[in-house]
Amino acid sequence: MTDDFAPSKKLILDLLEFVFKSPTYKNAPKCRQIVGQGLKNLTTSKLSFQTSAYFLFMLKMAKVNPLAVRDLLPFLKDQIIEVEFRRGSGRDARLRQQLNSLEDAVVAEKETA
Repeated sequence: MTDDFAPSKKLILDLLEFVFKSPTYKNAPKCRQIVGQGLKNLTTSKLSFQTSAYFLFMLKMAKVNPLAVRDLLPFLKDQIIEVEFRRGSGRDARLRQQLNSLEDAVVAEKETA
């Protein structure tokens, strides 16, 4: 099996941007709830072992939908604490730095919106 038909990251982000700008998404709390749950699932499954890729994706998401990322931040902070606990090495400076970068990106995007 090849990845010839696998969608590119840009294509996925373009699709998400289209969805987030649609009136259906803006006017349907259920859609926003589904997206929020999807982001939580992504966080739970990718944060521990694919940290850099996760934060790169979330930084891009902050440009496309800063409100969804903002709403995820409390959950993300809890997950970071859990990851740090599981690793047993105390506070992870790199995780915290990436979290701060994401928070800054959300603030910056909200200000330009």
